Amino acid sequence: MAVAACRAAPPPPARPGPAGLAAFIGRLVGHDRAAVTAAVAATALDPATWVTVVSGPYRDHHAAYARAFPGATAGLVAALVAGGAVAVRPHYADDPGLTAGLRRERLAVPVGRPGWIVTVGGRDLPVVFVWAGARWRTLAGIDALTRDVIGAADHDCAVAYAAARAGRCLDASAPVAVAALTGRADERAIACRRLIALAGAGACEDRGSVAPAATP
Repeated sequence: MAVAACRAAPPPPARPGPAGLAAFIGRLVGHDRAAVTAAVAATALDPATWVTVVSGPYRDHHAAYARAFPGATAGLVAALVAGGAVAVRPHYADDPGLTAGLRRERLAVPVGRPGWIVTVGGRDLPVVFVWAGARWRTLAGIDALTRDVIGAADHDCAVAYAAARAGRCLDASAPVAVAALTGRADERAIACRRLIALAGAGACEDRGSVAPAATP
């Protein structure tokens, strides 16, 4: 008697949009660490796709992103393995629920093209998701990458950048990052002095923009 082999149905293809991302994350939540690690690794941006996703200042920094990706996604893997209810929302710098690092990371994608923040078990995952190349990709370690570039030229400025959480200091952190990432030393020095002065004056939480958004 012939016995038909039973095979698990392949997962449905990924879909864009918040519902598609929630479904994609939902298929990973609660699985074993090896499976989740492999799935997360597959969301890394390759160099060609990277330049179509990130804003102009970040386009030359794919190599640093790729090197840091395994370590930068360790918290993501742990959160997915632990599991919990999934929620998705757009990534906005003025979202009061975001960590300071995720607020600063909004600079990494062009204005008008926000990525997505995912919450699992009531906590935001420490990465930003973007739809590119007909699949979900992960921007991870972007804030650390930015701080490293700033710190290579000015340690005190990198400290002030890392402390920028809201208000005028968050606004002032953007031109620091843009100038450092694009190698414009004179502009970085001016922007760093402004940020450090704001922090020293205790004016970080004051409202009022002092910085333009990054050029796409």
